[in-house]
Amino acid sequence: MSNPLEELANLHNTDKGTLPHGHAYTDVYYKYWKEIQDSVKSVLEIGIWRGASVKTLRDFFHNAEIHAIDVQDGVKGGRGEPIGDLLDAGRITTYLCDQTDQAKLNELFGDMQFDIIIDDGCHNTLYQQKSLSYLFEYVKPGGLYVVEDLHTSLMGPQWGLYPDDSNTCLNILKRYKDTEEISSPHLSPEKIDYLNKNIESIEIYDLKRTVPIPRSNLYERKFGQTKCDLVAIIKKRTV
Repeated sequence: MSNPLEELANLHNTDKGTLPHGHAYTDVYYKYWKEIQDSVKSVLEIGIWRGASVKTLRDFFHNAEIHAIDVQDGVKGGRGEPIGDLLDAGRITTYLCDQTDQAKLNELFGDMQFDIIIDDGCHNTLYQQKSLSYLFEYVKPGGLYVVEDLHTSLMGPQWGLYPDDSNTCLNILKRYKDTEEISSPHLSPEKIDYLNKNIESIEIYDLKRTVPIPRSNLYERKFGQTKCDLVAIIKKRTV
């Protein structure tokens, strides 16, 4: 059964929805967002691509300002708008910024707080955890930080680390569920301490729709699962 968020995602043709290329993340998001739809005031998304996702967020959170960053000023050969065209797209503000450029992130968002931050950036497993460590302080108490496409942790060193590395982003988030501690050699002790003091919960969801599981990942294939679409919802403590 569809929901209003899914319908908007499909209307704007973002892969967060349930079109054939979609990961169906909207099925998860709607459970978290339906009760706060009217109260959310600010959202930050890493990654813009053709602007479909930020438009979906704008149309769903009708009282919110949507902010987004990307490393390029448009999509070469793409069918969508360059970032510059989105600057005046009604409650959407975009910036050129690398998601791991901590100094630039602090310059842009130093005095801001967001109800929701979504990492839909380059999906490199090292970038995912670094961005979490840099940006979690910008999540409002009780707010949410979302890491999309965690399945890149299963896809090889071209995405940052080998799948059996214990410190892929997927593995450090899974480990938190067992130990209630974030640990990674790729993050500073200060950032790790902040995360451990301020994370309330981490939930990881697999929508099992579009991404082929690598043949090296034998556990899932042994039980008949051949597709994975992984997303994590990280909730911040209220105090």
